[in-house]
Amino acid sequence: MALWDGFVELFLFGLMSLSTLYNGNIGFAILTLSSIARLIFLPLTIKLAYRTILNQRKLKELQPKLEKIKKLYRNNPEMLARETIAFYKRNGLNIFDIKSFLGILIQSPVFMGIFSAVRRFVKPGNRFLWIGDLTRPDFILLVIVTALTYITSIINPNLSGHARGAMTWVPVILTAVFLWRLSAAIGLYWAASNMVSIVQAAILKYKTRNL
Repeated sequence: MALWDGFVELFLFGLMSLSTLYNGNIGFAILTLSSIARLIFLPLTIKLAYRTILNQRKLKELQPKLEKIKKLYRNNPEMLARETIAFYKRNGLNIFDIKSFLGILIQSPVFMGIFSAVRRFVKPGNRFLWIGDLTRPDFILLVIVTALTYITSIINPNLSGHARGAMTWVPVILTAVFLWRLSAAIGLYWAASNMVSIVQAAILKYKTRNL
């Protein structure tokens, strides 16, 4: 617990330093720190997302062969599992992508730390632009962040076909539900993260345009 508190203190120091740089403007401090954190990890997240897209496209091409294996061993679960794993290995596919998992694992403490630091840093009465109190939810900010989430979803190259219809709206709805109850300070953190996500999705879309 003490180790985690010390980790969060680093981000609190960052928020205080940025706030001082912005003449006490806490909102800009939150936006800046959140954006910097996402941008630092952007090359890694793009690389991992690109790997995922390549695996998805390859798996889609191999799906007919995989279906034949399923039909051939449908009455023998043990052989089905063995042959499926062998099929994945022969074609350079991983059932469990350890590199992607480690990438997420590395980033998670940082974003959880910023999230905790923002919640501790903001006090009742702190203002930003039209937001009268950063400790309370703000409807206009909710609409903005939800719109950013929607833009990210529609340009996400990971989604295609039938998946795009459903998965476009799932993150949008979840964003609206969570921000309805969370403070505007967390909304700013979320907004900054989404803006970088839009940049990431646009880069991935460009990289995968010929796939």
